[in-house]
Amino acid sequence: MPSAEPASTEGLPAAVADIITRGEITVTGRLTDASNLTLLGEATLDGLTIPCIYKPVRGERPLWDFPDGTLAERELAAFLVSHAAGWNCVPLTVIRDGPYGPGMVQRWIEDADPDQVVDLVPIDAIPAGWLPVLRAVDTDGDPVAVVHADNPALAVLAGFDAVVNNADRKGSHVLPTADGRILGVDHGLCFHTDDKLRTILWGWAGKPLPQPVIARVNGVAAGAGANIALACDIVVAARSAKFIQSFSAIGLIPDSGGTWALPRLVGQARALGLALTGEPLPAEKAEQWGMIWKSVEDDELDSEVDSVANKLASLPPLGLAAIKGMIRSSWQYSLDEELERQAGAMRRLGFTEDYREGVAAFPEKRQPTFKGR
Repeated sequence: MPSAEPASTEGLPAAVADIITRGEITVTGRLTDASNLTLLGEATLDGLTIPCIYKPVRGERPLWDFPDGTLAERELAAFLVSHAAGWNCVPLTVIRDGPYGPGMVQRWIEDADPDQVVDLVPIDAIPAGWLPVLRAVDTDGDPVAVVHADNPALAVLAGFDAVVNNADRKGSHVLPTADGRILGVDHGLCFHTDDKLRTILWGWAGKPLPQPVIARVNGVAAGAGANIALACDIVVAARSAKFIQSFSAIGLIPDSGGTWALPRLVGQARALGLALTGEPLPAEKAEQWGMIWKSVEDDELDSEVDSVANKLASLPPLGLAAIKGMIRSSWQYSLDEELERQAGAMRRLGFTEDYREGVAAFPEKRQPTFKGR
């Protein structure tokens, strides 16, 4: 059964990860409202103790629609995705032996109140800045609404759910921490090959992603894979990568936005040539044509993508979102209209805390700290 190596994650010292991974587990209680055996415990190593959750594999209930693997393995996979993507929205999770055999062990998040970010409120008392998800009536017949905060950290968790195809995001699985992070737990129902996304974090449905999205292409991107990559804001590809519009060979058209994106990226003539012939386009030529941002040597791909991501992460998010939104929507406006839109955006951004912080940091010769406000 796979396991996670001890690592410094979520800002944790390596010693904490070592305790969760190698410490002796003592069971202290049981969470009775869980559908599978979920034990509260402590992991102790060299006199140090960390509270944890322990879900032994032997306590799992079989699921007819998740026939492969164990819930514990999917819990670990969710943590690994979160960590690899840099989202760090899942507590440290490993698979290891415990008092009742192998199972998932996860750091327990204390003093987390899901009601801070997800709640059930009267329909006429939705907090300012919160997003409604659905309407219902309570036991007294009064109208109520399920709502959640319009919070960037919560939006990261919603995006994570879409990536791992989470079929079970309840409000009680959302844990805001004292330091401002928002973590998600209970990811045993993820990674199904069918579309199973079921989440309480639905308030952003239909809205464009505000922040830049980076595509890392390290091989052949064919059909929908190519067009999903091209829908991203910045595409970085390995030299060996290729983009193929493979639809014409089976009597179909470029989907996933391909017929819209291709002519805008490379012009009508090249778009038609790619779509009609299905000829592979090497990454280097895709860069020359302006279809992608950059192609790099294969062994430099990861470092280049990390560099771009770190650069964007250091910049004011409101400004980045505005740049993305303005450029992507500019096709529908005349120059005069676009100049008016620019003036409005500059006025709005000029009153943000991030703008004041950026201006103040420059003469002080220090790195600014942007907060998205």
